[in-house]
Amino acid sequence: MRFTLRLAFISISLLLLLSCAYKETTISGPNHAYARFSGNLHDAIVVVDGSFEFELNKFAESQKDVRFEMKPGKRNIVIRRYNKTIVNREMLFTAGIVTEITVP
Repeated sequence: MRFTLRLAFISISLLLLLSCAYKETTISGPNHAYARFSGNLHDAIVVVDGSFEFELNKFAESQKDVRFEMKPGKRNIVIRRYNKTIVNREMLFTAGIVTEITVP
């Protein structure tokens, strides 16, 4: 009886000691969204929210479509070619989702 009690005490003590060393981690999904540009990318300039601007030409030479990473949310996408606006859209970008934008 005494041996069984001692064994139970040691087992519970070890269990409590080892459970404190258990490490729990949480894996969260991606916290960014993607815009995928396809179509006629030649000489097209993209403006995101009126502040960030880039040329699709630089990326289009090596790829047939271009992906751009951004924060999720509502964004204003303007695409210009030769100082003429060809696309002006308010779009909702969701985290982890690729939204395709076709350039005419």
